[in-house]
Amino acid sequence: MEILDERLLGRRMRQMIKRVVLKASSVMVWGYLAANGFGNLHFCNGTIKAPDYIRVLEVNLRPSLQRLFGRKRYLFQQDNARLHTAKITKTWLRTKRVPVLEWPSASPDLSPIENIWRILKRNITRRRPAIYNSYKIICGRYGKKFLQTP
Repeated sequence: MEILDERLLGRRMRQMIKRVVLKASSVMVWGYLAANGFGNLHFCNGTIKAPDYIRVLEVNLRPSLQRLFGRKRYLFQQDNARLHTAKITKTWLRTKRVPVLEWPSASPDLSPIENIWRILKRNITRRRPAIYNSYKIICGRYGKKFLQTP
């Protein structure tokens, strides 16, 4: 019977076991909430700039505003991220007559949607999705449950 030295066994095991490094995935999701419901969720690929943000608004904000508010008055709130405060974005919002609530800089804790993002992220990370598409599927499932209007 052969007795293996623990150091030798450890070295052999390290040679036999292939190391797998999992990188954390992230997904950028745009969405909004109102007192009477939630708007669409939009999944953004990579970093977005002001023109991309305007396309997100065109596709998601306007139809949701119509659905949630019709002709009622509302105020649109967003933080002071560069793409939100870019001249092209401000011009688009002004020409589309979207009234924007002034927002203090460096105050993400004031935004109610940040709490929702935190809860959604916690629920998603519990599922440990491995790839981007899994994030989209799981976020869509949790988002629909979480964002259902009463």
